[in-house]
Amino acid sequence: MTHGFTVRGDYADAKVKAAADEAFAMAEATFSQACLRKPRFSKVGSLNPDSYGVTMMVKVLAAVQEVEEPSKKGGTSKFFEVEVGDETGKVLLSLKDFQLEGLDVGKVIAVRNASVRMVKGYVRLVVDKWGKLDKEVEGTVDEIGSKNMSTTEYELVS
Repeated sequence: MTHGFTVRGDYADAKVKAAADEAFAMAEATFSQACLRKPRFSKVGSLNPDSYGVTMMVKVLAAVQEVEEPSKKGGTSKFFEVEVGDETGKVLLSLKDFQLEGLDVGKVIAVRNASVRMVKGYVRLVVDKWGKLDKEVEGTVDEIGSKNMSTTEYELVS
């Protein structure tokens, strides 16, 4: 084949067309294998104050609650919290208003690329602009662990 046969080849020639199709199929397979891996799910019990890039499958355990917090600029910021958990424990998940739709008690959701934020020494799992809530997942969370990661107080030690 000549240089650039996959994009500039003469597709009227059956040999060039077959070779280009095969090259595109091989490139797609390589891309899919290298970049589109299945996510590795972690557990709630493995969260710590430095956790980031967290992907986990959790069950919604309680109704969403609205929280208002004073901001540094003098006003208040509004966000929402919901308790979620899996077989290793529970944690509070902090959300914005556009993420609330479809969060019913008992529903299993996937939290992707979340991070831990510390609020007054306590762990909160946050899905910010880089994260995603996947509300249509195939999976179950049958048991809920008793350890609540959001009630454990952490102290900053220098």
